[in-house]
Amino acid sequence: MAGALTGKEESVMKTLLILDSLRGTDSTGVAVIPRAGDVKMAKQVGNPFELMDHPSFTRALQGINKAIIGHNRFGTQGKVSKQNAHPFDFDTLVGAHNGTLTNKWKLDDPHLFVVDSENLFHHIEKKGLRDAIDIVGGAWALTWWNKVENTINFLRNKERPLFATKTVDGKVMFWASEKWMLSVACSRESIAIGEIFEIAENMHHSIRVN
Repeated sequence: MAGALTGKEESVMKTLLILDSLRGTDSTGVAVIPRAGDVKMAKQVGNPFELMDHPSFTRALQGINKAIIGHNRFGTQGKVSKQNAHPFDFDTLVGAHNGTLTNKWKLDDPHLFVVDSENLFHHIEKKGLRDAIDIVGGAWALTWWNKVENTINFLRNKERPLFATKTVDGKVMFWASEKWMLSVACSRESIAIGEIFEIAENMHHSIRVN
């Protein structure tokens, strides 16, 4: 989610993490982008409750935040560990990937990364998004925060879903892998949202958050 975030929206995020654990319980992680200061990370092996019960999660949410990227991992490449949990934090971006790549070896420095997703974001940071997408094969739905441009970014291919919506006042955007998750999580907190739409395939969406 991104925008004018309060405790109520953060409750939606927690519910989304729980609902999305249906897609994976190997590990759970969040990247929290504050209105001022550096990105805060919290990752743990296991389901969302393992993360939310940990002090690192509480610390990450402290303060006033403008975006949060959450991820539930079903491991396909690389062992299940805290280090291999998403999101992955780099100098200029932090992001999460839903999917599996079929040709990780084509990315830059594949010997440095066990997880294909981490290698992909490394390549994007090093050589740019266009170069990475022209090379890589497989399935992806990508969400990342650009630290330089202060933007939340989305890109997916037909192999993986990604849905989004915004509050009726236009102040907050939410996204998730499945449409019903957004409906349930927002209604649980009595947050009125507009249409839930699917992010278009093969189109880079970049939204500045101010």
